[in-house]
Amino acid sequence: MVPGSSPGGPTRNENTNLRVGIFLHCFTSSICSWTNNPNFCTGLTIFVLLLTSNMDKKFITIDGVQHATYCSRCGSGKPEIKYNKSSDGKKQYYFCNVCNTERAKRYRKTEKGKERVYTAVYKSIKNNKIQTNARAMLRDHISRGLIIRPEICSNCAKKGRIQGYHHDFLKPLEVRWLCTRCYSQSDLSRKASSPQA
Repeated sequence: MVPGSSPGGPTRNENTNLRVGIFLHCFTSSICSWTNNPNFCTGLTIFVLLLTSNMDKKFITIDGVQHATYCSRCGSGKPEIKYNKSSDGKKQYYFCNVCNTERAKRYRKTEKGKERVYTAVYKSIKNNKIQTNARAMLRDHISRGLIIRPEICSNCAKKGRIQGYHHDFLKPLEVRWLCTRCYSQSDLSRKASSPQA
């Protein structure tokens, strides 16, 4: 017999999980009853789902659809990527980041995946000609030795993969040299401040 359990009854750990699950469900229900925003309620419910993902429940029901509380591939208790619904549309499965990356790599090697990637890249080039031309001009100047790529980030002085960040794509040779992290942060702040984003 497991310590902390009674014969035929739940263990202490199961009781704790049940109490926490009931508390979180009541908390979510009360918050959602105060706000009339369905998107907020769905987000809060999914957040609670992630909090309780290490509990014994395999699925939690949200708006009539059962959402998995674990990675559908490796079984880890931290699902992060929504993947697909079951054939009847009543269950939503999730992949963790690691499994989703492996799945995407395998898919991109298939003929259909290669076609999708090609279509997406072609569409991006077609829709963003100014950006594409600015990046191509910068690459050309670097390859001919007219512009020297520095080895450290101009923002945080970190060494690593340094990229040219265009503040204005109409001035293709005026760039800030940023590491991947600073580049991503600058790009996100530009997209947030841009009315077209």
